[in-house]
Amino acid sequence: MRRPSTFGAWLSVTSFLVSTAALAAGSAEIYGHDVRSAAKASATVADDNGPASAWVNPAGLARIKTPTFQSGFQLAIPQLSIDTERAFADDDPLRPAVPAPVAGFVVGFATPVNLIVDDRLFFGFSAYFPSVALVRARAYDPARPSFYVYDSATEHYEIFASLGLRITDWASAGVGVRLGAGQGGSVNLVIDPVRGRFSRQEIDTSQFAVNSVIAGLLLGPLGTDDISARAAFVMRDRSSFDVDLPAALTIGGLDVGLVLDLFIQSNFSPRTWTGAMQVDLFQRANISLDVQYAQWSEAPPPFLKVSNNIDGEGLERLGLAEALDAPSAGQERVVSPGFIDTFNVRVGGEYEALDGLKLRAGYGYRPTPVPDQTSGTNIVDNSSHTLAAGVGVRADMPLVADNPFWFNLSYQLIAMQPRSAEKTSPRDDIGSWMSSGVVHHVGIGLQYAW
Repeated sequence: MRRPSTFGAWLSVTSFLVSTAALAAGSAEIYGHDVRSAAKASATVADDNGPASAWVNPAGLARIKTPTFQSGFQLAIPQLSIDTERAFADDDPLRPAVPAPVAGFVVGFATPVNLIVDDRLFFGFSAYFPSVALVRARAYDPARPSFYVYDSATEHYEIFASLGLRITDWASAGVGVRLGAGQGGSVNLVIDPVRGRFSRQEIDTSQFAVNSVIAGLLLGPLGTDDISARAAFVMRDRSSFDVDLPAALTIGGLDVGLVLDLFIQSNFSPRTWTGAMQVDLFQRANISLDVQYAQWSEAPPPFLKVSNNIDGEGLERLGLAEALDAPSAGQERVVSPGFIDTFNVRVGGEYEALDGLKLRAGYGYRPTPVPDQTSGTNIVDNSSHTLAAGVGVRADMPLVADNPFWFNLSYQLIAMQPRSAEKTSPRDDIGSWMSSGVVHHVGIGLQYAW
């Protein structure tokens, strides 16, 4: 009777390790990295973004004239629901998961780097940090309905560092990295069943640096002082946070050993290609359009992958060699999700209504990459429509600083197109379901240029 309890304790240790780290598809992609971007529904690849250009488009750093600092606070409040055919008790492990609110802070800095030639090279740094869990990875059971994008994908830090190069007055290029970490290690346990204790208990786990590339171009402005246009292109490489933790348990005196491999690719972010254009009108208004191609077909299964190998001479003598290994042939529950590539469209605008008062608005459409869930898995994701609005207010504080501050506010309403899943088998554990709802996102930010 002692073996199940110690085995359960060992599983608790490894489960804790898997649940304590994460990285990838996050707040910058879903809502917009800074408050101004969020107010324009992230239609800002050809826009002037200050330090946020380190993520939005590194080539945009070349438009910075003086050192610039920005900070902000963001809060996302999901109000999403999954209505199922059958009722689930609160403690049912397959009860649909409901996303919780997530808050976080943004900080960034950008400056010209005047080394050999002035005003040619520019550096930008920007980062997002959740306010509660610095990093999180979460993978529900494949059968449990959960929102793929809005559950924990924004609950991890993001760091961006980029360089911009001004080639001419109307052309610039930039390259940067998205910085993060992966986690790996091992757990080794040896149990003495006679004495009822662990005779060996070791763990070795560490985080290692990972990065993905961001590259961009910006052309313009071209035109007159009254009407001019800019075009831009950005590529952001794929990324994910990978956790690989093999664990070994040996039972002393029985010549039986168990190896359990735990692996997860959490919060996958696809490779994206974005083309954009912005038109500036009479130095008081601008209109932006972004079209993004996202390669979701490369996405790995968003589930914890588990395999175990139990062997030893004791099992071989009993004829059980490989009989207790799992998953056996044809029983693998973690398979390709079959995601499809998508095109995302965003449009936004800004208007200087008064001297020191800027009004912003935007719209975005994100089609879901998730195919219909007819059996087995229950990955929930809806095509969404984003309505955004915001305001920027200049504040002159001569007793505090020589130059004015800009205070920015943003609000997004992300509405989900209702979606249903019709199951092909009447014996499905979950049955058919329907998902719908909205996400509210608010942001407040401060920007100062020296």
